[in-house]
Parts: sequence; C-alpha cells; structure tokens
Amino acid sequence: MRRAIQAAISKGVPTFNAGDHAGCAAIYRACAEQLVRSGASGDARAVLATAVTESQRGDATSAAWALREALDWCLASGSGSGSGSGSGSGSAKDATRAATIISEAISLGVPLFNGGEHGACADVYADAATRLSRLELPASERQALTTAANARGSPTDRAWALRRALDGCLEAVKTGGARGQAGAGAPGTVLDFTQAAAAAEWAVVYDSVMGGVSRSQLTYARTGSGAAHLMFSGELSFARNGGFASIRGPLPRGSCSGATGVVLTVRGSALPFKFSLRDSGGWNSASWQADFTPTAEWGEIRLPFASFWPSFRGQVVGERGALLPEELMGAGFMLSKLSDDGRPNAVPEGPFQLDVRSVNTYV
Repeated sequence: MRRAIQAAISKGVPTFNAGDHAGCAAIYRACAEQLVRSGASGDARAVLATAVTESQRGDATSAAWALREALDWCLASGSGSGSGSGSGSGSAKDATRAATIISEAISLGVPLFNGGEHGACADVYADAATRLSRLELPASERQALTTAANARGSPTDRAWALRRALDGCLEAVKTGGARGQAGAGAPGTVLDFTQAAAAAEWAVVYDSVMGGVSRSQLTYARTGSGAAHLMFSGELSFARNGGFASIRGPLPRGSCSGATGVVLTVRGSALPFKFSLRDSGGWNSASWQADFTPTAEWGEIRLPFASFWPSFRGQVVGERGALLPEELMGAGFMLSKLSDDGRPNAVPEGPFQLDVRSVNTYV
C-alpha cells in the first residue's frame, strides 16, 4: 500500500503544481480505488472509499485535497504511528501527522534531488509545506514553512530552503517545542541510524557540484541478523579536479549542548574519512571536520570537539576546536583527498564503503 501511495503522490504533486488539479485528482482517485479493490484494511478502506465519494461532489481542487488527505492518513496509519486511531488531542495527532508528512516528503524528495531533478524536489517539499499549514503546529514553524514556500530563487535554492524548514518543523514536532529551543543537552544518542526515519533525512553531496565525477550513494541496510544501519558507499575519483564524496543531514538543535565530543559507531573501508558538524543552516557554508579511520568490524571512535577544524571547500578558515556545541545543527560523513586540516592525504581513488549505526555525545 505504501509503495502504491508514494507512486501516486510522486505523480500527483507535479500535476497539481502545474495547475492540472483534475488530473491530480484522477491520479489519487485511481490509487484509492485500486487500494479499496485490492483489500486495504477495514479502516483504510473506509477512509479511502469515503474520499472517493467526496471527490465526486466538489470541484477538482477540493477533490484532489480530499483524496490526498485520505492517502496521507493511510500512510500515517500504516507506519504504526496510530494517527488514525482517533485518540489523543488534536495537536498531538497533528504533530504525528506532520512527522509523517515530512518523512514521506523527504523520502520522495531526496532521490529526486540526487537525480538532478531539483525543481521536482522543491515541488514535493512545497506540497508538504502546504499540507502542514493546514495542521495545528507552533506559530514559528508555520511562519518558517510559509517563508520557505514563498522564497524566490533557483530550483536548487528553493529545494534547500524548503528542506531546512521541513527539518526544523520535524525537530519541533518530535520534541514538542518550537524552532530555536535548545534540547536538554544530556549526553546520549543524537543520531540513531538503526531507525529508518533518521536515514530518510540524509542526502548525498559529491564533487559533481564542482565538475568532478566521483559517485556516492546512501542506503538503509540490514546485514543478516544485525541491527539496521546507514550505508555510505561509492567510488572516489580525482578526475576533473574532483576528489570528495559526502552525505549530510540535520542534527537536532541543542542535542550536543553540554557535551565535549561525539562517539561514532561505525565500520568500513580502512580509509581516512571525515566526520563533519555544522552550526549554520547553509549547506554551502563552513563546517567543522575531524578525521577518523574505521575498521572492518563494528567499533566506537571518539572525537573530541577540540579536535575539529573549521573548513570551507577543503581549506581551514579559523581556529581548531572553537566550535560551540549548543549551536550545532547539522552533521555529515565525507571521504576526500584532503585531511581535516586541509593538507593532502593518502586516500586512493576507487571504491569505498562506510556503515554507521549511531552518533552519541559524551561529557
């Protein structure tokens, strides 16, 4: 059911945004009718059947929204979140629904962006922002989403502006707070990649943005009976002045407050990878980097904040260890021909792989 709904949404969103609301409604109606015929669960079948009936009464725009909301309900219910149970307060149910909307949008948008379809990715995120505006959410998040949705610029800029707004909203509804509020700061797990939702929020960035030909990908993997994890893999190339591959994602604001460093639970190729931290929402901004080399077996690597260098496009741009843990809001993993201090290293061209289970803080 989830795959069918996601496929319908991926077709319906650009159709709706192109002004063909009737076409969008037809896509969603066909999906809903198929799920009703194919034996959706009792509650889901009732919700979908009701939406199909309602969609035949109003205009095309109303029909598209009625059907889309039914499909969203099925996604939330099928994820085990319990949002379709009818229990709990309206705001609590809206928070659960918001988290589902954002996670689904990111799961659709990331492969579009990584495939070069930045406009389509922006459309998916804008659609999510519109649906979120209909929910009971903190005023600061609603304003951030509206600002991002109305922002002008290239498709790439729009996609990133909306993605940052969605990440901020997801953080707020998960913690029950509003944008800019710091977490408790207690040492513990800040990134748990044994959970699929955490992996869905990350994206690939490699040297093709500068003309290079390196390649990388990230997948949510499970090996045998072991715990699930994030897998970062690809092939590094120095051709066309390239030489880096990376993955990046959000870090809950305030999650590193009070800590003195991080512990990575990783395994992978015996190469000089870098772990990066960001204290700015701009993904083309400076980051804090520290080298580490994993082993073939799962193990923990401790990186004190004092060891991180501020870096911009491979060059050191400040003093080592001067980061503010409470301001950190993004993280990433990278393989590069340059070390964290900007000097060339011995990393070879060729295939690589890094598996990540978690990132913890310590005092």
